[in-house]
Amino acid sequence: IGPQDYFERGVKFYRDGDLDRAATEFKRAVGLDPRLATAHYHLAKIHLLRKDPYRAFYSLREVVALDSVDAGVGDTVLVIQEGGAARQVIKKQKVPVHSVIVAVVDGLEVSA
Repeated sequence: IGPQDYFERGVKFYRDGDLDRAATEFKRAVGLDPRLATAHYHLAKIHLLRKDPYRAFYSLREVVALDSVDAGVGDTVLVIQEGGAARQVIKKQKVPVHSVIVAVVDGLEVSA
């Protein structure tokens, strides 16, 4: 069974109103594939329904970043993942931002 299978089971439980089982399945899905944004999103929705915005934010911060450089799909990017630095980049201190895409990486050379 793979991450997509756990995600689909989570969606079924979510639609049936069984939030505990849905959350368990979404957690299994992101445990196997941390990049599965839809599972993080649904887990965040469950946290919001449970009136737990901190956990909702934590679920979303793994997959959400402001794009300050208009990166395209499939681009390799440089991301700042620290709230204070991210807010400095967008020049606003009272914005709930954790991550900002600050550059598109065209290439990388490593020399010894």
